[in-house]
Amino acid sequence: MNIFISKPGPSLFALACLLGLSQLAFAQSLSEQRPQSAPAVTVQAELKTASDTQLIVNVAVKNIGASPVYIVTDTKQVDGSDGPYVDVDPTDPSKLICALQLYPPNHFHPFTDNTGVHLVLLAPADSHDEVITLNWPVRPTQPPFSQMTRKQPILAKSIKRIEVRIGALPALGSIAKLVKLKPPHHDMYSGREHIQVGSTKVSLYELQVLTHSNIVELSALS
Repeated sequence: MNIFISKPGPSLFALACLLGLSQLAFAQSLSEQRPQSAPAVTVQAELKTASDTQLIVNVAVKNIGASPVYIVTDTKQVDGSDGPYVDVDPTDPSKLICALQLYPPNHFHPFTDNTGVHLVLLAPADSHDEVITLNWPVRPTQPPFSQMTRKQPILAKSIKRIEVRIGALPALGSIAKLVKLKPPHHDMYSGREHIQVGSTKVSLYELQVLTHSNIVELSALS
């Protein structure tokens, strides 16, 4: 007599468990690409030199979070010149804003826009130092593009205080891959670059978190 023993197929419960585990693994693979928290940095500005001809401000940027971050540095203007983006605060014309950050796409110079920045990686507790030097009078830069129509230079006597703003991005794996693809001397970023974050593509500009420094009083200016 031949005895055949049939093996039972997987139960519906087992199949449901396997499906649930696969969906969980897929969700985890997506969530690993998403920033767990916003970049946490501090920006400390200190007045080094203030006169009616020149302004020098030392800036210390520190990563106070638990994860690495990229910060914006080495900004270039629309015409390719170096230096921070400068303009007066629209709500306080006596305050000068110096920004190292990414801006939205420039619709005014679609064919001659040389705007770009470098990204510097900061591990938790690491710091980065910047020196901002301005010679008076200062002309508003591009960007910010919203102020392009105003051509008047900014005079030393009209500025009483200064604020520095620094852009920071989470150190996602997709940004790290983008950084590795950029060869030396061609590693500038406009902010329009798109990366995969979870199931969608977003621009570097959309991932940026902006941090404001302390307000520096320019009482030494004459």
